[in-house]
This record gives sequence, structure tokens and C-alpha cells, in this order.
Amino acid sequence: MNTQTTLAQLYSDGLPDDDELFWEYITNSDLKKPVTIEKIDPAELKRMVLKHHQANQIGELNSLLTKQQKSVINHYRKSPNLSDSIIVTYDDMILDGYHRALAAILNNVPINVVRLENLEE
Repeated sequence: MNTQTTLAQLYSDGLPDDDELFWEYITNSDLKKPVTIEKIDPAELKRMVLKHHQANQIGELNSLLTKQQKSVINHYRKSPNLSDSIIVTYDDMILDGYHRALAAILNNVPINVVRLENLEE
């Protein structure tokens, strides 16, 4: 089931930091435009992540992660609400929620996604 919202509502608890890749694709006026939250299955998410990193398997990515990043991912993996989490993508690039996405892949659970290319209307 898809849900309509806005980025402003989605980030009501706080927007990504100014240095996040997110802001290269989003302007303040975009925050009020409607977006759709949909489920993305782990297989599609894995394809997206591997394509972005030009890797063949998740194990290759694991070797590139710092100890702190692995700790964050493990924290998300333990969350009973992981599949209710939301990631934000543009053109198969994860702009926000990368660690949640990796946790969802490793746990083999679907996760919510907002695809920003749908803002181009």
C-alpha cells in the first residue's frame, strides 16, 4: 500500500544535515510537494546498492565500512520496526537512510522508500 505525504511531514523531527547528498537534489520548495511512500523489497534494494557501488555482492561493501558504520547498521538490524523505516532515493541512489537500507538487505526485509524522481512533475 502506497501512502502520500510531503518531505516536510516526513522530516518533522529534523531535516538531514546541510552536508548530506539529499540537499543536492532537494530545494526548500520541494519540501511541500507531495511524495509517495512505497515498499521496496530487499532484492530490488540490494540491486540498487550494488549498482551504485559497482559491486557484485554485499560482502564487498561490508569490507569498505568503518567499525562505526557497522555498529550503526547492527543497531538498525535489531530494530523491530526496521521495515517501517523510510529511505529516500533519487535515480537508484540512496540520499538518506543508507545504513537503514543495508540493515534491511542483511535482514532480508522490505523497507519504505520515497523516490524523489517523482518530484519532477
